Amino acid sequence: MAVLIALALTMIRPKALLSVAVAALVVLSVPTAVTVKGPEAKAESTWAQAASIISAERAARPSANEGVVFGSVYRHPTATAEIIKVSYPEAFAGLTDLAVGTKGADQGVLWNRNADLASTVPARLGDIDTVWYVGGTSRTIRPELKAVLAERGFRPAHNWQTGKVIMTEFVRS
Repeated sequence: MAVLIALALTMIRPKALLSVAVAALVVLSVPTAVTVKGPEAKAESTWAQAASIISAERAARPSANEGVVFGSVYRHPTATAEIIKVSYPEAFAGLTDLAVGTKGADQGVLWNRNADLASTVPARLGDIDTVWYVGGTSRTIRPELKAVLAERGFRPAHNWQTGKVIMTEFVRS
């Protein structure tokens, strides 16, 4: 679209008319630019909905001993769903990340990386009685996590999906 607009603008010959056309395009684009940068611009996004579900469920059943495992993010091959936590930290406040193996900052990359679930998660469970899984619908590690948690007495209690984000609450039996 930008190339087509630029091409159309190059066809305008009088410089004064060109200036008016460019000014008109700038003025017409301002409302959209302001709207997409506002605080409510992403209020209905799937990440916001996922954070809202986690917040509501945690508020309804408060527990001091909760953990989280972040899976993949749909169409983001190097990121984990921890990006949702970064975007909506209040929903994940107080949760222990059970799977993180490598901090992104320590490796010079943007995102943390999960370690082997079979060794990392059990070592960090301690007295945790609720584990949240948050991840994308592609490349999901949920089946592996479910098996690891089942060996330690956890079962899936609830499942949610909003867009390309899936969430599962595992509770200790």
